[in-house]
Amino acid sequence: MSARAADTLNVEYFHPGNVLLFADHLYRQGDYRRAIGEYQRYLFGFDAPPSNADEVWFRVARGYRRTGDFDRAIEYFLLIPTRPGSALVPEALLQTAYCRYLADDFRGSRDFLAAHAAELSAVRTGERSRQLASVDCMMEGRWQAAAGFLADTADRDAFTRELRVFADAARRRPGKSMALAGIYSTVLPGLGKLYCGRPFDALSSFTSTAILGWEAYTGFHDDGPGSAKGWIFAAIGGIFYLGNIYGSVVAADIYNEEVEMKLIDKIRLRVNAYFD
Repeated sequence: MSARAADTLNVEYFHPGNVLLFADHLYRQGDYRRAIGEYQRYLFGFDAPPSNADEVWFRVARGYRRTGDFDRAIEYFLLIPTRPGSALVPEALLQTAYCRYLADDFRGSRDFLAAHAAELSAVRTGERSRQLASVDCMMEGRWQAAAGFLADTADRDAFTRELRVFADAARRRPGKSMALAGIYSTVLPGLGKLYCGRPFDALSSFTSTAILGWEAYTGFHDDGPGSAKGWIFAAIGGIFYLGNIYGSVVAADIYNEEVEMKLIDKIRLRVNAYFD
């Protein structure tokens, strides 16, 4: 290839339009980091932001979000409202709140949505902002508040109906009473753990307490009230007995948390697919 032809190819490659096409190609392929670099190369090719700067900023922001760099994503999403009249402003604001949700800043996400309620008031973004605010509450275990955000949201939206099902399922989910678990294990060691769905732990608690109790009984039976063996096994058995009660209370709490976390994991998967 001649030097002139090589120079021509080089000039064509660095032409802003071709850089943008290449960046879009990388983005579609899921190569977000390289795509971000090419988008930035495109923007650096102008003395002032080009007319499509808001669109490019939006793609850069989504690229950063998809690589998990939520701070940089927010930085670029918030550039978009600086472009007067950009049609992407509502979506950029919604995506900013979504990035905060992804960073587990649920309160920050909800506060941001509230602060920009006017800009998000369009039918589509308004509905989605209420959905996201509801999900923020769900992640914090505030199921009643989550349902409240959906109260004025149209029933025609399938995702809203799905979120309502999640909120109702959480409020009606079968939980285990910590008090009841403790009472059960007070009456019969291990029964509280069996109530919490832990049969092997229940058997272990019952067996350990029973063996220690029997050893204490035989010690006192054989040697009388002053039996060293009896007092030693009675003390150890008492500790195991109290530990069995405490363990049953904790088991009930863990059971409830696990049920809630399984539901939250389902919600996260659904939300990520919806807002992406």
